[in-house]
Amino acid sequence: MKNATVRTSMLIALLALMTIGLNAQGLYWESEVSGEKMDGKEVMKTWYMPKMLKIETGNDGDYAILRLDQEKMYMIRAKNKTYSVMTFAELEAGVKQANAQLDQMREQLKNMPAEQRAQMEKMLGMSGGSDAKASVKKLGEARTVSGYPCTRYKILKGTDEFADLWVTRGIKGFDAMRGDLQAYSKRMASLNPRMGEDLGQAMEKIDGFPMESTAMGMKTVVKKVEPRTTPASEFAPPAGFSKVDMKEMSGQ
Repeated sequence: MKNATVRTSMLIALLALMTIGLNAQGLYWESEVSGEKMDGKEVMKTWYMPKMLKIETGNDGDYAILRLDQEKMYMIRAKNKTYSVMTFAELEAGVKQANAQLDQMREQLKNMPAEQRAQMEKMLGMSGGSDAKASVKKLGEARTVSGYPCTRYKILKGTDEFADLWVTRGIKGFDAMRGDLQAYSKRMASLNPRMGEDLGQAMEKIDGFPMESTAMGMKTVVKKVEPRTTPASEFAPPAGFSKVDMKEMSGQ
């Protein structure tokens, strides 16, 4: 599995964690995404309906579809009119492979001087250790993000900060459903040593929709959000697109 596919898959997993509790009637939002390893900023558009998620990033029109009801993820390449599909089981196998590589890196780090090793572990998100438990800390800070009053939360893995969130209770219909994405998010979190099985449980304690989040080297700020009912046809590969292997699409 190519790095781009793994990065997209983990971004979706992280988004699923962040959106536990969304309204099952549908939601649409636009976010500005930036990061240390990104050239400038990207606009991410997200459409949500029960058990379905569509995420479009960049300006090329490519997007990913997450179907919880089918246990599949689709990658759509608009310019080439192609798409590929990966089952959750295949995605998990790719994550396990990435985990094995991470374990090898841990072994290599053992031979480094202590100070250098500590810096590398922190950069790679290893310093909390795979056994570090996730916890949530609600801070007494408040600010407005994109017109919504927000409260600050921090997610910790052991003593290390995993995510910094500003969440709001101002999204209409937020409390309609809380369990739609839990199964997938917990499933993915348990496979990733940077997350852990307990991260999904910790996220359930955050009371609100994340308007701003910083995690895994990426900062996401929601600029626009609105209730919206999206047709089911938007969560399937477009008619006339050709199916290609996921590895072939990654190679493009």
